[in-house]
Amino acid sequence: MTEVLEAVLDYAFDRVGFNRVQAEVFYGNDSSSAVLKKCGMVLEGVARQKYYKNGKYIDTALWAIIAGDRLY
Repeated sequence: MTEVLEAVLDYAFDRVGFNRVQAEVFYGNDSSSAVLKKCGMVLEGVARQKYYKNGKYIDTALWAIIAGDRLY
């Protein structure tokens, strides 16, 4: 997944010209968070009880990277 996300980020920044890309994962999803972090994304915050799933509210973590953050 890391290689896929890196390719998506390259396309988004280099080909499309985005300044910012963000991702949202369920809080506590350590595997997905590790991939985002490895690709240079930064945890910006947690939205408490944002979604309702399987009879309970779930927090989400917002990760983002801006063009100036990228390591080449």
